[in-house]
Amino acid sequence: MSFNAKQAIVTGGAAGIGKAVAKNLVEKGATVFIGDIDIARARETAAEIEPRGERCHAYPLDLADMDSIATFIDSLKPASGKMDILVNCAGMAAPEEFFELTPQQWDRIMDINLKGTFFLSQKISKGMSEAKYGRIVNLSSASAFTPSTRPMVSYDVSKAALVMLTKVMALKLAPYGVTVNSVAPGPVVTDLLRQFFDDPDTLEKGVEGIPIGRLAQPEDVVEAILFFCSQRSGYITGTTLPVEGGNLLVKHIVYGVE
Repeated sequence: MSFNAKQAIVTGGAAGIGKAVAKNLVEKGATVFIGDIDIARARETAAEIEPRGERCHAYPLDLADMDSIATFIDSLKPASGKMDILVNCAGMAAPEEFFELTPQQWDRIMDINLKGTFFLSQKISKGMSEAKYGRIVNLSSASAFTPSTRPMVSYDVSKAALVMLTKVMALKLAPYGVTVNSVAPGPVVTDLLRQFFDDPDTLEKGVEGIPIGRLAQPEDVVEAILFFCSQRSGYITGTTLPVEGGNLLVKHIVYGVE
């Protein structure tokens, strides 16, 4: 699988699944632009992936801020007016009890996981549609299909909405040669998951609910994302692929955050 001469955006690329995606795309020939709210870490990641600074770049991006999205897109213009690939990995989750959930907490997660993802995709896909080629991949979650056992109401709802957004975008962009798909991981060992568990032993207990018998690592999700980014997936659009070790075969998602 080669991405030679392709240009790709990876949001949330400073760490976790986004970092693994950025690394693999660069290794396979792409030039990658990381957008992340933690710009210091994103720059460290870019330098780690490609020390020469020629094919991996980092820019600040806060998906909850429309001005930040506009600034991020303006930052890319000297490099190219068009991107071939957009991987929407950026997202957030936070512990929140059903009866205590506030409008502010709800809005924050929806703004990042759903609203910001859409408006960035809207703008990037315009250049793709003009070029008659593009690949967009959204990162949903297995908890889009069944609620997680953790107290994360708005996260679960936002990831379910992202599945429908993937379908809507796919339908609108298909006539322009742009495919839109999503990947829905189960629990993946990243900082996002670790924030819910102070005790590593508690984290490992989640293995008991996963048929394959282990928690996923970011690299387990990367191949599915890269497939949707590639030429090979040109006749697939609007689909969501669960990558969850059989977690959806049981009645609930043990943790439900990637």
